[in-house]
Amino acid sequence: MAGDPDAPHVVNLINSVVGVGILTIPFCFKECGLLLGAIVLAFAGFATFSSVALLLEAAVAKSKRNYEFLCKACFGATGKIGVEFAQIGLMLGTCIAFYVVISGLLTEVYVGFFEDEDDSVDIDSIQKRLVLFLGVFVVYPLGVLRELSAIAKFAYFSSCFYVFFLLILTFKSVAGGFLSFDWVFEVKWFDFSGVFKVLPIFALSFTCQAQFFVIYASIADASNAQMLRIMKKTIGLVGFVYIYVGFFGYSLFQEDVKGNMLLNFPRDNILQLTKLGFAMSVIVGFPLMIYPCRQSIFTCFVQPSLAKPTYETLATETAESPVTFIPDNVFRVITAVIVFLTMTVAYFIQDVEVVLQLNGALMGSFIAFILPALCFEKACASTLMKKAKWKYLQRLIFFTGAFALILGVYQNLPAMDGIHQPNYMAVVENVDIEYENMKEKLNDGIEQRDTKYPVPAHPELFLVKIKKKQQ
Repeated sequence: MAGDPDAPHVVNLINSVVGVGILTIPFCFKECGLLLGAIVLAFAGFATFSSVALLLEAAVAKSKRNYEFLCKACFGATGKIGVEFAQIGLMLGTCIAFYVVISGLLTEVYVGFFEDEDDSVDIDSIQKRLVLFLGVFVVYPLGVLRELSAIAKFAYFSSCFYVFFLLILTFKSVAGGFLSFDWVFEVKWFDFSGVFKVLPIFALSFTCQAQFFVIYASIADASNAQMLRIMKKTIGLVGFVYIYVGFFGYSLFQEDVKGNMLLNFPRDNILQLTKLGFAMSVIVGFPLMIYPCRQSIFTCFVQPSLAKPTYETLATETAESPVTFIPDNVFRVITAVIVFLTMTVAYFIQDVEVVLQLNGALMGSFIAFILPALCFEKACASTLMKKAKWKYLQRLIFFTGAFALILGVYQNLPAMDGIHQPNYMAVVENVDIEYENMKEKLNDGIEQRDTKYPVPAHPELFLVKIKKKQQ
């Protein structure tokens, strides 16, 4: 991409898109199969590109270069508040996922370097303590930085590390027998039951609509063709990386792959350093998530209640950028609320795939698909919406977001796993086993009766009673 004028903008977008989601792609491939997973991932990339095209046309029609103000122009103050709420939820969910991934990787590093393999180690307890440590001593100090340029140089480290990670994954796959092709008969290729479990994660892994507007506003006299070209290159490169990681990760670990793929790797020194490097690159992303979340919380909940003359004078004297100015005391309080709220949730939820699935279904689907389709319909109702091509594209994106939201939430809520059913089945299975054991003992002439599960006169009726009690 040397000499390409689009290269800086493509690199910035890629760094804002690729994150912890890359570690869950092999798990997603396991959920819906290798080939179907690649197809669903490609569709998510196409849908993201199409939604950006819809947003771009709406922005041109309304003469806006900001997602929030485009929604305000289309739907009034309610639209602006709606997108800000969604962005708050999206950023909070991403921060929770960051906590879970970082604490999990650092736990692996700690156990690998400081604990013997024969020792009984409480992994869960160590991980929870690391969540608390990260929140208080790492995330909060990074979160109160006003100038993000202080961590800009680490973006280069993140980009280099992702390349190193792909090389490690390739080497491990080849060493693990990839070229023997035995994995072809061990992996699933199609499993339609998992499509709406993974679609929200794929949608979240490509979501960059808000960042796209930042790039759009930074380019003077940017044309639609140029912005779509930048977006096409970004989606193409990110999609390639995701399919590469999903293909090699799932073929290597198959049905044993975890929601955080790095936790599948053994604890040798090189891989321990890889896990540590990935944790460090994710830590740098915390300020990038906290910054827009804090801005939205301030404009939604705090700014309307401030004394207008005092606040406007302070903002005019201090602010040196078009970014909304936040007084120091409010700045620190909002940052503390964000850090400790997400830290508390991450303390109790240790599965990153659960966080990404629900966050992608709720917030990712709304921001990435539903809202762009609605903005386009409102802004271009008298122009492009009358053309069949744009009308069908708008409907496709809207219904993709609606189905991803409804079915994604339904399939990924923990309650949907069926709390009562497994308990009932376990009891019935125990009764069946004990009953068969007692029959064998009686048939062998051993007059021994189990006091815990006595043999009933009518076992069928007994099982029915057990079922009723469990219900």
